[in-house]
Formats: sequence, structure tokens, C-alpha cells
Amino acid sequence: MQEHTTGNCDIKVHVHEQSLISAKLQSRHTSSRRYMLWIRHSEDMVESWYCQCKTGSRVVGMCTHIAAVVWFLSAGRYQQKESVGVRD
Repeated sequence: MQEHTTGNCDIKVHVHEQSLISAKLQSRHTSSRRYMLWIRHSEDMVESWYCQCKTGSRVVGMCTHIAAVVWFLSAGRYQQKESVGVRD
């Protein structure tokens, strides 16, 4: 997930309706690969999700793409760039 939260990742988010958003993320491993994902939420929780990546449709847990978008929308966009990622 860190690969998507360092600030070097392009996340495009679209709100379809009040409780459904979609996002497009470029793969950090294959530059030509992009993943579409959808997140349905209520006021205080994520209710369901789906990502087009290999592990995105699994039943238990979520893939790093979903986790990165949830993190970005809830906390990441409010943090300063210096506080994100690993430091030496």
C-alpha cells in the first residue's frame, strides 16, 4: 500500500452517487496497467468494494488499491507530504 500513498501515485476519483465512488489507479509495477475500483459507503463505514486487480474480488479483506483510496480520502489528503512514507 505504501507504493500508492507516497504522493507519487495518480488517483482519479469520481462520485457516482452519494454513497458510491469509483477510482482509477495506475499499477506501480506495470506502467501500462490501470485498475478501476468501486467503493460503496455509508456515513461512517465502507459497506462494500470491488477492484479489477487480481486480488480485488476476494471475499475476505481488501486489496491495496482499495485500502490506498480509503486511506487517501479519509486521512492522506489532509497530511503534509513530508509525513507520508518511510524515512531513512
